[in-house]
Amino acid sequence: MTKDELVKEVAHILEISEEEIREEDTNLSEIWDSMGQISILVMLNEKFKISLTMDELVSLRTMKDIFELVSAKGPGFE
Repeated sequence: MTKDELVKEVAHILEISEEEIREEDTNLSEIWDSMGQISILVMLNEKFKISLTMDELVSLRTMKDIFELVSAKGPGFE
């Protein structure tokens, strides 16, 4: 999966446009609710085989955070 594809997945989950979350400083935690968090957790597990603790999930604030997590705990990007 590429970073662009991950942005598309997150945008779909949060029901927002990709442009709204492309910026590093976009605070996603202000956009998602608890169901959004769980949906992102499930997607990361299904797509990247990444298991997160609740502390790790709560620490995700921006797409940059998600990219760094996938690079550190998962297979990285194409």
